[in-house]
Amino acid sequence: MSSIPVNSLKNGMAIFIKDEPWVVTFFQHVNPGKGSAFMKLKLRNLKNGKTLEQTIKSSETVEEADVTRRYCQFLYFSSENSVFMDNETFEQYEIATDVMDGKQKFLKEGTICTVMMLDGIPFSAELPKKVELKVIDTPPAEKGDSVTGATKPATLETGATIMVPLYLANNTLIRINTETETFVERVN
Repeated sequence: MSSIPVNSLKNGMAIFIKDEPWVVTFFQHVNPGKGSAFMKLKLRNLKNGKTLEQTIKSSETVEEADVTRRYCQFLYFSSENSVFMDNETFEQYEIATDVMDGKQKFLKEGTICTVMMLDGIPFSAELPKKVELKVIDTPPAEKGDSVTGATKPATLETGATIMVPLYLANNTLIRINTETETFVERVN
């Protein structure tokens, strides 16, 4: 285990607080006008699933948990969980969808993700930086739309809605940046 500064925490990271493993589900850096900066954290216990809200000074450090990463294939959603299958052992893991920070809207069956585990227990999944999805519903393109930099909403095959260039039509395969949730390019 190594100590890391509190202000470098991100969603999905595993840390130890009071000798208990927790995963960060929400973080907010607060810098008040008076006093020192601090982090507001929402955490989920990896052993029992309980949640905790914690405020920690930005100057402090926490112990980072030793995490194992496995390549897994997304299978399906079940109630409040996402189900993944390990590509080597074919074991299936269920991960609470709320720890995925809203990125689950870009998951389609067969997507290869990185599942993070602590002591053999899966607690979070990272999507690839870019995914390819089909546009299923967007207003029709009109002549001259490719010249401007304007955008329009498009619904993707997973149900997610993002802004795309005006020239894109239905049934077009596009590449999306999952970190910024933006259109990258059309796939030929």
